[in-house]
Amino acid sequence: MRLLLLGLLLTIPLVEARPWRNDAGQVIEAEAIELRGDSVVLSKDGKEFVVPISKLSADDREFLKTWKPPIAAPKTLTFAGKPLETGGKINTYEFDYSPAVLKALKTRYRSEETKFRISIVAPANFDPSKPQHVFMPSSAVNNPEEAKAGNAKVIPNYAQTCLDNGWLCLTTDSDLGITANFVALESGIDELDKQWPGFKRWSFATGGFSGGGKGCHYIAAQLIKTDHKVIGVFIGASNEDWSAKCRDYLKAPVSGYRSVNAFLSVGKSDTLATPAICAEMEKSLHANGIASTRLDLFDGGHVLHKPHIDTALKWFVEKERGR
Repeated sequence: MRLLLLGLLLTIPLVEARPWRNDAGQVIEAEAIELRGDSVVLSKDGKEFVVPISKLSADDREFLKTWKPPIAAPKTLTFAGKPLETGGKINTYEFDYSPAVLKALKTRYRSEETKFRISIVAPANFDPSKPQHVFMPSSAVNNPEEAKAGNAKVIPNYAQTCLDNGWLCLTTDSDLGITANFVALESGIDELDKQWPGFKRWSFATGGFSGGGKGCHYIAAQLIKTDHKVIGVFIGASNEDWSAKCRDYLKAPVSGYRSVNAFLSVGKSDTLATPAICAEMEKSLHANGIASTRLDLFDGGHVLHKPHIDTALKWFVEKERGR
């Protein structure tokens, strides 16, 4: 790692910027443009390099505590030919199902849905030509109202944390909301592959609270089935492991779960998803092929603990990088 860092620092071309010193004493001038998790993005001559903050000098680490990223010039981004606004706006796009899918919906599923939706929240510096981290939240469905509102309803619970970590946050729904056939999920992922050619090579995580922590396994299974790399599942206050159920229903390969890390968040006083139940879920997740698990407790009951979302996203990236 040290030799790799030295190589990166020594090959970054010069720009007007401040000097940076690594833990081996090498000094180079570069421009800091972004904090990404536990790393800083340095830029020279239009080239960007992600450098772990832990490898920089104490002075540089202290500097980064108060450093603010430069305000980037607005980028004109589009999705499916329509504007894509970054920085926090929920962008929603609606698509018609293909004739073949529409026929299957009517004959096989007896469904009246005719369209599907994709909702996207993108960070300010989002560039779809570069590898990205994507979080796809899942909503609980306890009543018809929640089903009609769709997964997009829970985007506000996760979007800001995703933005803070440089992640894309997106959901897929049908025009009827969340339906039991998962056609909107499949069609949405196909459309995202079409719109962003690099989408299949990005890194994905999904998650949800309570029932959403169960249903998110369907999203993971569909992504794995279509050869997308899932690195994490955030399970907030859920009391049952649906990983195998969803994997088998959607016929996702077991091998795809070798990169999946499950983060379980539970309140110490939760009476529905108790710490003891979640500890048993950890064992179940391991038995069903999940790569690794982490169970974190917080003071509280059956609620979504947002600080754990931040912890989980950072942990997924650490596991992906082999740390």
